[in-house]
Amino acid sequence: MTPEMHERIARLEEEVKDIPEMKRELEALKRFKITVTTLWAATLGLVGFFGEKIKKAMGL
Repeated sequence: MTPEMHERIARLEEEVKDIPEMKRELEALKRFKITVTTLWAATLGLVGFFGEKIKKAMGL
């Protein structure tokens, strides 16, 4: 094999080592996105719920 091939194999082996770490980061980002989405939906739900209560209390 040529030196270029050895160098390319070494580079590819190094990149492959990073893949599990990238997968963990991706999973963490997905969990974070789900958490943020859930909190946003809950916030909007509470605003709507209390908004209706306030409207009723004010007689609107």
